[in-house]
Amino acid sequence: MAGWKSRTYIWEAAVRGWEGLTETCIDKHGNVYGVCRGSGYSFNKLYYKEELDWQLNDTHGIGIVLLAGIEIVQLESELVE
Repeated sequence: MAGWKSRTYIWEAAVRGWEGLTETCIDKHGNVYGVCRGSGYSFNKLYYKEELDWQLNDTHGIGIVLLAGIEIVQLESELVE
């Protein structure tokens, strides 16, 4: 976190990224949309194109969203100091 304040362009990008997530991928109830579900392996290319869709609240995305939110909270607390 020591580098956030010294690099204005980085924290501006982080805030814009978080705003994009909260506007398009997270609803008011905290549901996470658009994360590709975990996959196996297939020799059929249609598996990846047609069968491997996204799932609501897939665990592959929830943790990443939580980590991003924690970083934003820490960033905001650093900016207040």
